Amino acid sequence: MIMKKQYEDIFSQHAKEKQKRKRSTRFISRILVS
Repeated sequence: MIMKKQYEDIFSQHAKEKQKRKRSTRFISRILVS
């Protein structure tokens, strides 16, 4: 049970990082285009 919780925390953290990276790359591309 504890391991499952840890795994879920790591997974959610990874998802957040991926979203952040996606947002930042979109922001950078917007700057390059404009």
